[in-house]
Amino acid sequence: MARISFNDISTSSNNEGYRVNFFSLKNDNDEAIVRIMHDSTDSFEIYNTHQIQLGSRYRRINCLRTPHDPLEVCPFCNSGTPIKQRIFVHMIQYVRDDNGNIVPQAVIWERAASFARDLKDKIDNYGPLSDCIFKIKRHGAAGYLQTTYSIDYFPAGMNNPSLYPKIDNIFDNYSALGSVVMDKSADEINVFINTGEFPANQPENRVVESVNEQNIPFIQSPVPTVQPTVPPITATINNTPVSPAPASPAPTRPAPWANGGQTVTRPNRYM
Repeated sequence: MARISFNDISTSSNNEGYRVNFFSLKNDNDEAIVRIMHDSTDSFEIYNTHQIQLGSRYRRINCLRTPHDPLEVCPFCNSGTPIKQRIFVHMIQYVRDDNGNIVPQAVIWERAASFARDLKDKIDNYGPLSDCIFKIKRHGAAGYLQTTYSIDYFPAGMNNPSLYPKIDNIFDNYSALGSVVMDKSADEINVFINTGEFPANQPENRVVESVNEQNIPFIQSPVPTVQPTVPPITATINNTPVSPAPASPAPTRPAPWANGGQTVTRPNRYM
């Protein structure tokens, strides 16, 4: 069980119809207009995760423990792999298309779990966040590890539903677990710890019948070839039998690798 409640966050600092993308502001002073689709802490998606390298990419894997379970419940925890609590914030981001029209997009913003407290403060101050519009602004150049974000509330008069529509079902049937957070069993995690890879999906079993099961006789040795006996043909001239001329022996030609009776080594052929 990887999802945890708001009250279980560590005090350490340390729909089928909509496509969900990652939210990202890449450069200093980049900003975005969003609607945060959380009206209470019960809707927060907070997970204990392990970050691993899978091929050339880093992925987050679900931790199998709740905060009160022993280490043995999760093979990653038991092997000493660090654990990180992350929140995956559901938002609608309003972007402009090539024609300048505002288009709503479903996005997920991955943050440290401590960010949940900031969201709770906003719920306490503004009520249901899905009824509000915010501007998120980045403070920090690309690659800067101390980058921060400001989240400013738009006054109610600027919350124009015709420009920034609220789509209540935009995150129906969506969960970060199983998408951005890989959901693996203890057995699969143990395979990864031992091999560096997760087990591949097993193909469906197919029944293949042998030749004998198809009632076709199995021949263990070649069938001997029997040449039919053909009576000789006797030619006659004026009723007088004529003996056929003896057949001349077929000319023999040396094998292509023979050289005047001397054996020539043939090159080996490799298939």
